[in-house]
Amino acid sequence: MPWYGIAHGFSAWAWAVGRQVSIKTVPNHPAGRRFAGTVTAAGDDSVTLALDEPVGESITLALDD
Repeated sequence: MPWYGIAHGFSAWAWAVGRQVSIKTVPNHPAGRRFAGTVTAAGDDSVTLALDEPVGESITLALDD
């Protein structure tokens, strides 16, 4: 499958919706450095995870984080 990025009108994370991922943010990010969970939404400027821990929590991260 070819890679489609924001320039093609697709989110860079659209491929991951419904999949388990690990995300590492920039150092000193206010929400934390590492996150693991299932991608529930992906837009042109953010990605939302249903977190593995704590169960039932989610987080939306800007793609520049």
